[in-house]
Amino acid sequence: MKVRHALWMAGLGIVFAWPMFAMGQIVPEGMPSTGAPPLLTAPPALPPGMPAEGAAPAGESSGDAPDTVGAGSAKILPGLGGLRRLPGAALAPLPRLRGIFTPAAPGGESAARFWFTSEALLMWTKNMNIPTLVTTGPVDLVGPNGAPGLLGNAGTLPLLDKSINFTSTTGGRFTLGGWVLPDVPMGLEVSYLFLGQSSGHRALSENGAIGSRVLAIPFQDAANGGVQSSVAVATPGTGIIGRVDLRVTTQLQGWEVTAGTDFGNLFGVHFIGLAGYRNLSLQENLTFSTTRMNNDPTVGDVFRTTDAFHTANDFNGGQLGLRSDYCVGLVTLTTTGKIALGHIRQETSSAGSLVTNINNGFGAAQTINAGYYALGTNSGFAGRDRIALVPEFQFSANWQPTAWMRLSLGYQFLFINTVARPGDQIDSFINPSQSPAINGTASQTLVGPANPLAPVAHSDFWVQGITAGLELKF
Repeated sequence: MKVRHALWMAGLGIVFAWPMFAMGQIVPEGMPSTGAPPLLTAPPALPPGMPAEGAAPAGESSGDAPDTVGAGSAKILPGLGGLRRLPGAALAPLPRLRGIFTPAAPGGESAARFWFTSEALLMWTKNMNIPTLVTTGPVDLVGPNGAPGLLGNAGTLPLLDKSINFTSTTGGRFTLGGWVLPDVPMGLEVSYLFLGQSSGHRALSENGAIGSRVLAIPFQDAANGGVQSSVAVATPGTGIIGRVDLRVTTQLQGWEVTAGTDFGNLFGVHFIGLAGYRNLSLQENLTFSTTRMNNDPTVGDVFRTTDAFHTANDFNGGQLGLRSDYCVGLVTLTTTGKIALGHIRQETSSAGSLVTNINNGFGAAQTINAGYYALGTNSGFAGRDRIALVPEFQFSANWQPTAWMRLSLGYQFLFINTVARPGDQIDSFINPSQSPAINGTASQTLVGPANPLAPVAHSDFWVQGITAGLELKF
């Protein structure tokens, strides 16, 4: 996976390889091949009266603590599991165990210096908040606009409100890393993360028959002091078919550059310090559309509205973190915590449209650039800059079937404390004078307060899910 993996695997490789070397199972660099006499072996019997090498002549003392076990025994080499060298043989330096997880020795043969990780992601994102967009209620309780479904009236129920959920999404993360210098416990890696587009959809429809439900769009009338009002999409007994659709999408991607350095071990846990730079981009869309048409197709009426809201969030900032590894048998448990602090640019855009022929005697349909919620006063682009925090937590269990490959299964959670989301940009405080879909005319002339507004409102965002990875070292 990342720098930490090469670092802890170097230590892990030595821990597992050294006992095997001591038992003659591994031949490290500088050692004879299988079948050749080992450099380190038990000595033959010494001739009678010959002192062991390094022992003082009879009657003399070296003045140091004895490192022999009586006459005829060879010197014990500390730390090598009791291995002994032949009398008179020069003590060779300890050969360096090389492996796929150790950086290359200066001037020596190259060892594994690079790693590549590919991870598959299955993620869930936080749902999107929305205001109350559709209501139903008693047909005889109408508001100033002559329509039922007013918020606050007895019997009024919200049908589309609070939030909308997203489907799960898949994605990937690719990481390429390497050692900065041979035998220096510091690495550098570059990582790219992407999630496929996740979506959500809610739909409501009624046929306008007697006994069917009311479908109404509630709002506060800014031209009338903010009183509750509504406009009907479907009303029982009118024979008008009404349908409402709400669609949302979200997509996340980003990259980061991270340097890691070895912090050592504490209570059997290996720690790696992390520092770097992070970028994240979050793009989201919300489309609210309605359709009204007569049950009689010979009428030929057309009435379709669309309100579209889009947000883009681009984060850039510095990042610090800590990674830990703990070995349990052949499995290594890895925990990573990171937090980034930086600048986030939040941009919003909105546009509305009405396609209708009701105002021209059911002739050719005309398009008017105004919906219910996206009108002349809040359509277009707006942006704001903020400071944001982006913490991230990762946990994985890693298994290494070969010296050059490792598999992992884990969990990830990523949080952004401030983002602009489309549902938060909908302002239901509306002046109906600029909305032909509400006032029933072709007029878009604003009379009175300039509402709705483009607030660039913000909330938070998170994504979490399961990761499965493959790491290769070379």
